[in-house]
Amino acid sequence: MRGSDEPLLICAELAKTVKIKLMGQVKIYTTTTCVYCRAAKEHFKQKGIQYEEVNLSEHPDRIQEMVQMTGQMGVPVILIGGKVIIGFDRGAIDEALDKS
Repeated sequence: MRGSDEPLLICAELAKTVKIKLMGQVKIYTTTTCVYCRAAKEHFKQKGIQYEEVNLSEHPDRIQEMVQMTGQMGVPVILIGGKVIIGFDRGAIDEALDKS
């Protein structure tokens, strides 16, 4: 009977790998002193999500990019598979991750 469980394990691992690759589409605009940015990054870390961070304190030339996209000056701004989330909204983040 053990042999019949192996395909399920392989499928589960494959699904996990595919989900990790899709989650590579996560980008977060932050600043060095933003508490909510740190909370969002910690949330991603706890879930094993890889993300691209754009620290606006270190790259102020990228602020306009974020503002044009959102009309907002506040951080964090999180992009997940094309969905924009403004602020650290755990529910919205998890929902977007599940859909991507």
